[in-house]
Amino acid sequence: MKTFHIFKAVGILLLPLLLLFTPIIHGQNPGTATPGDSLKPSHADLPLKPDRSVHLQVNEGSWMSVDIHPEGEKIVFDFMGDLYELPLDGGKARQLTRGMGFDAQPRFSPDGKNVVFVSDRSGGENVWILDMETGEATQRTKGNNYRFQSPVYTPDGNYVIAARAGIRGGVHKLRMYHVDGGSGTEFMDTPTTLKTIEPAFGAGDRHIWFSQRTGDWQYNAIFPQYQIARFDRETGQRQMQTSRIGSAFRPTLSSDGKWLVYGTRHQTETGLRIRDLNSGDERWLAFPVQRDDMESRGTRDVLPGMTFTPDNSAVITTWGGRLWKLPVAAGAEPVEITFEIDTQVELGPEVLFKYPIEDSEDFIARQIRDAVPSPDGTKLAFTVLNRLYVMDLPDGSPRRLTSLEMTEAFPAWSPDGSWIAFSTWDHANGGHIYRMRSNGRGSAQQLTREAAIYQYPAWSKTQDRIVATRGVARVYSEYPGPGVPFAAEDLIWIPASGGDATFIAGTEGRGNPHFIVGDDRIYLHHTMKGLISIRYDGTDEREHVKVTGSTPPGSEQPQRASLIQMAPRGDQALAEVGNDIYLVTVPRAGDAQTINVSNPGDAAFPVRKITDIGGQFSAWAWKIRKKPMMPPATRTGMTMATTMETETAMATMMMTKTAMIPATTIPERTTATRKRRMKTVPPTMNPPKSASR
Repeated sequence: MKTFHIFKAVGILLLPLLLLFTPIIHGQNPGTATPGDSLKPSHADLPLKPDRSVHLQVNEGSWMSVDIHPEGEKIVFDFMGDLYELPLDGGKARQLTRGMGFDAQPRFSPDGKNVVFVSDRSGGENVWILDMETGEATQRTKGNNYRFQSPVYTPDGNYVIAARAGIRGGVHKLRMYHVDGGSGTEFMDTPTTLKTIEPAFGAGDRHIWFSQRTGDWQYNAIFPQYQIARFDRETGQRQMQTSRIGSAFRPTLSSDGKWLVYGTRHQTETGLRIRDLNSGDERWLAFPVQRDDMESRGTRDVLPGMTFTPDNSAVITTWGGRLWKLPVAAGAEPVEITFEIDTQVELGPEVLFKYPIEDSEDFIARQIRDAVPSPDGTKLAFTVLNRLYVMDLPDGSPRRLTSLEMTEAFPAWSPDGSWIAFSTWDHANGGHIYRMRSNGRGSAQQLTREAAIYQYPAWSKTQDRIVATRGVARVYSEYPGPGVPFAAEDLIWIPASGGDATFIAGTEGRGNPHFIVGDDRIYLHHTMKGLISIRYDGTDEREHVKVTGSTPPGSEQPQRASLIQMAPRGDQALAEVGNDIYLVTVPRAGDAQTINVSNPGDAAFPVRKITDIGGQFSAWAWKIRKKPMMPPATRTGMTMATTMETETAMATMMMTKTAMIPATTIPERTTATRKRRMKTVPPTMNPPKSASR
């Protein structure tokens, strides 16, 4: 066995190409053909027209898929979204396609008269067939809602096998299309999570070799990722062919049925293995080659396409920015296939926007968080730039509630509206729960005795306790990422006047504690169970309602609500689903009901969508009225100064969604943050006529 090192360069990307070969970029009329080239541009049907071009003279490229003509005298490969033809001995490449469309992964038909490839020239990825004599390309698959890759002809030339996935997600599945038309059929539709790409044929057309893995991609992937399998077109059976710890991908077979060449990872580098299919013996054919694409989605396969020569004596492949003829004989050295490309690459309009950068002392605060109305609906507490503010509704001026110099978050009004509890964080001293009189008089009072991460404080209806979640302060101080695991491990309560924390239970997926009128149970949102409640001793957990939304592409389960809050009367709830906020009815039907809000009109119980372009930080007002409260909706922006002085710019905003629940059944007013602006939502059937956007 001989292992040899050839090139470690992975390839050359567009930017280094532009720098290395000193291109000339200039404006170009979209209707002007490149001199000396009669090719039909592939952008004829695209909405984005070219208005520039870059002149490239190169002899290197990256991620080039290559195939050889059945007679062996020429090869076809892709380069920067166009297809090229080249003599096997090398030389000047002849451009086959050009334009704004991205053409890739070419494969010859068995008779050499056509080339199948993938292109987005129709506005979405599809399989196309290029007539090598006329230069005309025919779209073989239809629609712009799919992602295609890995096209290849069957040995009889009657069909094309390609991998297809939805444009918004999901795994690729091998499909077979007849060259004369039809919607085709899918191989191996189960299991649904099985990704199948890189189809290949060897001797005969009965078996399709391919690469497979579970899922489209994996975060922090653990090896092995891909393995090679074989599909029997007669029996429909799938049989594994590899089990390498470094994975196995891009199967490439000799037409005489003797050899299998494939890519695999060894430690940190990728190489090519060759297997004798008669004896099963394997050895390295080339190591290392170029980097594979296992950790990503492999949108142009895990390794660029390669092929055997017609006499099966060598493999035509690419690495290090070059094309290679790699003999299968042990110990033989690879031969470079040199190429030269001299072309004009069309570019779309320059994506350049000029944004003014303000350098004044005042600036607009871009996010208003945790906006919570007072129990009587006359005031609003919220945080801006980690400081707590209170304002009169609907058009008061925001004012700092405290003079603390630390992070302030999660304001919570006492039932009588006289106090506001909130969480704090300071890197030196950790976090605590404080309370402050809502009128701003006096000073803030620290209620907790032990530093921790305290979140979501909530007053009991009797106003003598405050419930919150608690986590270890050290975790928050030391964790490097944006998210902090174990930041809310415990549910606790403290006396409203301050004192030791009493442990209730572990959070175990539960959070956002809150209360309803006439009930001393603690209501919580559970990531899986929906809206639940428990006693103060953590027992007697009850499930009340689950809320789901639409089913994301590639998923079998609908999206769960990220937050559910019971209304003060306990008959309705606010649910945040997919960045929108819904008002849902909470039926008492023994078991917890699941309400799907993807189409409110078809929901099992009355549902009202109360946002039109998304919302966050929804909250209930506590006060119960016999008739709905109908003040005008408001939109508030804050201009912040470096001295933390504030101004308020007021504007009215009407609701654009009509209610789907009679107004008499919605006694409480809700507040949501809409696109980083506060929006008070009156529970009316129709928006006030006087409101304007």
